[in-house]
Amino acid sequence: MNFLKKLGTLVVKIVDAITNMNLLPLVSKIVPTSLTTAFDRLRAAFHAVITAEQMFSAAYGPDAKLGSDKLKAATPFVAALVHDVMQELKPGAKPKDQAKFEAACTQMTSAMADALSSYGD
Repeated sequence: MNFLKKLGTLVVKIVDAITNMNLLPLVSKIVPTSLTTAFDRLRAAFHAVITAEQMFSAAYGPDAKLGSDKLKAATPFVAALVHDVMQELKPGAKPKDQAKFEAACTQMTSAMADALSSYGD
């Protein structure tokens, strides 16, 4: 298991423990600002997906089945959040492979939409 996978596994376990025990309000007071900013950006990404859903429902009614259009509408906002994070981590950095970056952002946006949909109505 490489370092990134170990780190990711550890972070998932910590986040799971914090959210399952409803400790986020307490933890947010003692965590570094950068971690709080990361949570805020993750929340903003989910809000982008929710907003796209709401916009299409408002325009086409509650039974709108335009998932691919919703995905296209939300993806640029998620990509902008990823880009902002990378600018903080590595100022001046740009994707070496723009198509790969866009595909990854589309997959992330789709995964967030699926995660939200798993909660039902």
